[in-house]
Amino acid sequence: MLRDHGFNSFHGCVWLGKYDRAGIAPFQDRDPKTDQLNLEFFRRLDRMVEHANGRGILMGLFLGGFPENTRWYELFGTRERNNRWFRYAVGRYAAYNVRWGLYGEVNEKAPPWGGTWQEAAAHSARLVKEADPYRHPLGSHHTSVDTSTAGSPDIDYIEVQAKRTETQYETALACRQWGKPVWFEEYWYEPPEYDNDVVLGIRNTHRNFVAAMALPTIGSLMRAHASSVSFPPARALASGKSLAEYLKEQDGGIRRMKYFADFYRGLDLAAFSPAPQLVDRGQCGRFGATYAVFLAGGGGMTLDLTQASGDFTARALDITTGSVRDLGAVAGGTPQRIDTGAAGDVAVVVSPAAPRPRSARVAAPVVFHR
Repeated sequence: MLRDHGFNSFHGCVWLGKYDRAGIAPFQDRDPKTDQLNLEFFRRLDRMVEHANGRGILMGLFLGGFPENTRWYELFGTRERNNRWFRYAVGRYAAYNVRWGLYGEVNEKAPPWGGTWQEAAAHSARLVKEADPYRHPLGSHHTSVDTSTAGSPDIDYIEVQAKRTETQYETALACRQWGKPVWFEEYWYEPPEYDNDVVLGIRNTHRNFVAAMALPTIGSLMRAHASSVSFPPARALASGKSLAEYLKEQDGGIRRMKYFADFYRGLDLAAFSPAPQLVDRGQCGRFGATYAVFLAGGGGMTLDLTQASGDFTARALDITTGSVRDLGAVAGGTPQRIDTGAAGDVAVVVSPAAPRPRSARVAAPVVFHR
């Protein structure tokens, strides 16, 4: 189902130290200090990762839990045992199509065996790279941005958790300074008991991507825990539907993110550059010869095509309903006024009218949140 809706990555974990998997913990007596693994836990996770990979989904695996929230360091007791866990998890899943994350929120606290949290993050990042012969991409999750490791050669992408404001895209732009992919995490949860802010969530998804090519993480109904009244598997069972059927009907986030994936598909991500100076309102990014713009509240804007040549076509997406409108031809060589005819939030793509040779295209990534 996720692949059919344009998703290509899943945001998950090996073990957070707090939640078991179907009642099974990775250690005997749920205690890492026993040094006795419960292999059924890992066999079940093996099947999940294989299932995802078999359907074209890159599996995100956070290796460590929350240092404070789940008392991760106290669970493991020593640095050596913590290191052994990281090496085992990386060794078990490195042959799969995965991306790594360090701890749940790496800055929650420093480890009791000494050193700062920054040193712990740097140490764990180096350990992961040494243990992974395939050097899968690694990020460091933080309550905002782990600037202490952002410039490290061991960190491959920048994970961002920023306040949910109308200027969130400015944070995304600032994070491009390290020259690495920017990946937004935890800025939109759909279940009502979390925040249910789908309007600002999907608006920022488009705005962050257009302004800074920040990759989005969806705040699906699947964010709900098993104890939640919104837990989709339980709701699906009660309604007599499969989980996929239930989510297709009820999960507005999945639906809106499909609109996102379909609309931007084929953009030349390798040729992205921020281009705020080219519009008189909204956010703008340039993807090679193609321009993408986000306009909160719809309406029109002037796109400066003075430095562009040839003819272009413009189309607009209503980010809430998914309807796409053809805006007609646009000529290069001069500033052009483009009216979307929309009264609500809208995304615009202005593309060359005739095919032009370009570098390899990559589909816009969309992520399903844990």
